[in-house]
Amino acid sequence: PDIEDVHWADFGKIDYCIEKGYEAAKEAIPKVRKVIREKSSIRNRMKNFFSKKREHGAEILFQKEKN
Repeated sequence: PDIEDVHWADFGKIDYCIEKGYEAAKEAIPKVRKVIREKSSIRNRMKNFFSKKREHGAEILFQKEKN
C-alpha cells in the first residue's frame, strides 16, 4: 500500500497502515481472482504440461536409462 508518508519507526500510525493495507487488498481482489482463473484454465494447464521443463525432465529420465 501507499504509506510513503509513514516513517518505518512511527508505530503511532499502525492503525493508519493497517487501514491502507486493507484498502489495497480489497482493490487487488479482482486482479487476484483473474490471475487464479487464468492459471487454473485448461489451456494454461495444457501449456504447462507440454512445457520445456517437462521435456527436459523426460530427457534426463532417458539418459539415466541408457547408462
